Amino acid sequence: MIPLRFIGDVHGQIHRYVPLCRAAEHTVQVGDLGFRRHYAAVIDQLDPARHRFIPGNHDDYGLLPPHCLGDFGVHEAAGVEMFFVRGALSIDKNFRTPQLDWWPEEELTQEQLDAAIREYERVKPQLVVTHDCPLSVSPIVGDATVLRAFGFEEEPRTRTQLALQAMLEIHPPARWIFGHYHRDTSFEHSGVYFTCLAELSVLDL
Repeated sequence: MIPLRFIGDVHGQIHRYVPLCRAAEHTVQVGDLGFRRHYAAVIDQLDPARHRFIPGNHDDYGLLPPHCLGDFGVHEAAGVEMFFVRGALSIDKNFRTPQLDWWPEEELTQEQLDAAIREYERVKPQLVVTHDCPLSVSPIVGDATVLRAFGFEEEPRTRTQLALQAMLEIHPPARWIFGHYHRDTSFEHSGVYFTCLAELSVLDL
């Protein structure tokens, strides 16, 4: 069995997510698991001590299951220690319904992000796992045509991306894994090996 598996955005496709989890001893899903109506009947099949997820911007913040890792901090699985930070901005939030498929808690507050930065500086991790990515990384993986479709002429400078950028500048980890952009790609940037996971893509360690 695979010791540790990272899984990309799920977006409610729980029937595909569960088998990916069952093939590994431990999993970390990088956000946008889906809404409670998508997974309520099956999420309990997965052990919350072994199969965890970091909420993104398309998660049900009213009813997060016990598999949720929380806002930020250190998580250890299969002997691998990682620093995680949840959240991102939904560029399509004006087309969504609050408390049905959009929650204002999708991004941490500035106060929470400041606390996350302080904890990151204390820990100085070698592996970081987030839903979004640092501001300087976003143009590498983003799609300008998608932004324009939702009324953005340029990449928005979100507080999540700015906080992650501050972390990157404080301490470049060896590796950084994230989702959100629905692309499978790996590259080096600022001395860090970044991996972006597409929907339901996996990275096994």
